[in-house]
Amino acid sequence: MVANLPYIPKQDYENLEPTVKRFEPPHALVGGKTGFELYERILPQALKVLYSKGWIAFEIDYRQGKHATKLMQNYGFINVEILKDLASKDRVVVGQNRKKSWSKLISSFLIFD
Repeated sequence: MVANLPYIPKQDYENLEPTVKRFEPPHALVGGKTGFELYERILPQALKVLYSKGWIAFEIDYRQGKHATKLMQNYGFINVEILKDLASKDRVVVGQNRKKSWSKLISSFLIFD
């Protein structure tokens, strides 16, 4: 699962480069007070629908690596890593779903029918 949700903290929006703000509306950039509000909503849901040992990856601000890692670990993801962009800055966090039983996985899919 790959997500590119808004991750900019609300207080940082005004200081963004004009070129960024010109091409993206605020709701595509601002992820609430901390920048992680939408991720805090998607992570528990992802655990329910990802296959056993399935992966999730999402883009982060280069200053959010430690917080993103801790957040994913707190939700129970394993093998959490930060990937760097071409400028060697933290840019993507990835994590793996802990193993689940097939019956739990099948019942998760039935919710969406």
